[in-house]
Amino acid sequence: AIDVMLGTVLDCLQAAETVPVRRAAAEALFHLLGHSREALSSADPASRGTHIVRAAISLCRTNLTNDGPEHPEVAAVGLRCIGRFVSEHFAIIGPHLSSVCPVVLAAVRWVPQLVAVQALEFWTSLANHEISNQVYDDGAVREAATL
Repeated sequence: AIDVMLGTVLDCLQAAETVPVRRAAAEALFHLLGHSREALSSADPASRGTHIVRAAISLCRTNLTNDGPEHPEVAAVGLRCIGRFVSEHFAIIGPHLSSVCPVVLAAVRWVPQLVAVQALEFWTSLANHEISNQVYDDGAVREAATL
């Protein structure tokens, strides 16, 4: 059932869809990510997880103006999805950080505060992931920090 829902969400995230449909699909994706560990666990680069990461990145990139995305409400939800990927599915988004980071860094400067706040949430999630996985020089893994 999760696979069918993820497929439908991917179809609705296409740029050809209307803004309300894309926003609703992005909201649905955000909620589905919490239940999709098995469906996204494929290590194949052409996996559904890779397609979903690319779709979430495209939500934040489309039709950028000097002040930010043309549709900030869609970009904000896309950034929430990317933040959730970092928190819950880092193995999937990790290889895409070179594409994600410039978009999220630019989002910190965007005029709609909601978009900038979501971008800062991404950086917080990324920092928390790195802190919880910090390794000492001797190879021992440190316990996750309580923040």
